[in-house]
Amino acid sequence: MRNVRCGGYAATGYRSAKAQKYFVLRMRQTLGNVSETMPTNNDPKLRQIFDNSVKAGRFSEPSLHAQIEKLRSLVNALKLKAKLQVFLTPAEVETIQRRLVRASFLIEPVNDDVTSTKYDVRWSKRLPKDDPRAASFGVCLAIHESLCGAVAEAVADAVYCEELKLVLAWDLSPHEFPLDYESKTASPIHTVANLRILRDTDYLRLLRVRRSLLDPKLNPDRRLFQNVFDKIWG
Repeated sequence: MRNVRCGGYAATGYRSAKAQKYFVLRMRQTLGNVSETMPTNNDPKLRQIFDNSVKAGRFSEPSLHAQIEKLRSLVNALKLKAKLQVFLTPAEVETIQRRLVRASFLIEPVNDDVTSTKYDVRWSKRLPKDDPRAASFGVCLAIHESLCGAVAEAVADAVYCEELKLVLAWDLSPHEFPLDYESKTASPIHTVANLRILRDTDYLRLLRVRRSLLDPKLNPDRRLFQNVFDKIWG
């Protein structure tokens, strides 16, 4: 999540305006309902795992994932895993789980000498108390369970499942995932009520362009374009 967002969808072109509005409304209702029934367990051991992961010399998302099985045992996280396993591979399921964790708990602000970025938790002391991006561990926990519930509901839509497959196959960054903030000016910005699933036709079109350039079945010159992408994202 690049401070404010992690990839982006807005409203899908596959639906009428009325259906688009209904989908966003359903996501808002889902996030709201989940937040009302969230477990209040602020497990200090789980929080410590996150704290330790960002203090390491080099942050490792796979290492963090391996240590937070307890997070994935919460009700909506379990529900989401069960639904994703129906149409995704184990590796793809893990990718979605890791990106939801990234979106919920982590931030990547610039380091002290402003030469690069460094992963940190949303409750880090590096963020001033009045920083709108900051959030307590409890809020992040609620956001994660809320997003798991929202995605679990969304995958009932076959079109959304295909969109997820497109993201997983042709994204170029671990930041890319169909979530965004309802308001970019809210303070605090990182809250259950302000995060939602988005479905944007421009982003989907971008993924299809990447597929047309990088899929060897579609483009015999895909190595040329892959080298270009590697230099840009390297």
